[in-house]
Amino acid sequence: MTSIDTLPPLREVINTHDLKARKSLGQNFLLDLNLTAKIAR
Repeated sequence: MTSIDTLPPLREVINTHDLKARKSLGQNFLLDLNLTAKIAR
């Protein structure tokens, strides 16, 4: 099993696979870890 510490950054995965978030589908990619931490609290 892969450790979280060894996972590539999300931005890198998005760019590697040419992913695009579509607002019409309610998709969002949270790349700011500070914002993600605030939402999780």
